[in-house]
Amino acid sequence: KILSNNSPNDVDLKDNYMVLHIGSSHEYPIRSLGVNNWQKLINEIIKNYPVKIIFIGNEVEKNIINKIINGIDNKLIKRVINLAGKTSIKQLIKLIFFSEFVISSDSGPGQIAGIMSKKQIMLFGSTNHTLANPINANCIKIYRQYECSPCYESANYYNCPYNNKCMNEISIDTIIQTIALINNRSFKKTQINGDFVERCFRENL
Repeated sequence: KILSNNSPNDVDLKDNYMVLHIGSSHEYPIRSLGVNNWQKLINEIIKNYPVKIIFIGNEVEKNIINKIINGIDNKLIKRVINLAGKTSIKQLIKLIFFSEFVISSDSGPGQIAGIMSKKQIMLFGSTNHTLANPINANCIKIYRQYECSPCYESANYYNCPYNNKCMNEISIDTIIQTIALINNRSFKKTQINGDFVERCFRENL
């Protein structure tokens, strides 16, 4: 099922496509959704939106993304491209720039999308969303509030005793509903399925 021969040249920048970055690299699944949740999210996005999905990332993330793609509905798989480990920095930036939307964890590519003022959703768990959210009025962040989070730079960060619940319990339905909120310029903050959903940057809204 895996479309292993994809390259950046396979992408028509005029197409409607969404960029996803799972984040974490060698630290996976810290700061990221689990494989099953990424699979559910992609299936729902493709069913509900006429877009292609382009994964970006590094060589380590490529193997994780291949596992994710193996769980995508056979009828939808042609709309998913894994470019992790295959782009230069310049190509990665170009893919983000021409994308319709970006979904990521708290990661470098997610921050690049924020600098470009792209429509984006950033998922937070172990890192501090008040410090790391992009200064981007087109960004909405999703997070859960637990006593143990954020745990970045603590003992729990590398050895979570709670099964990474701050990320794993983010609802896929919440993410899908949040995509529709991006263009609502009056939206500031709400709670959906126990998840906190908040505009990253509200100045001049």
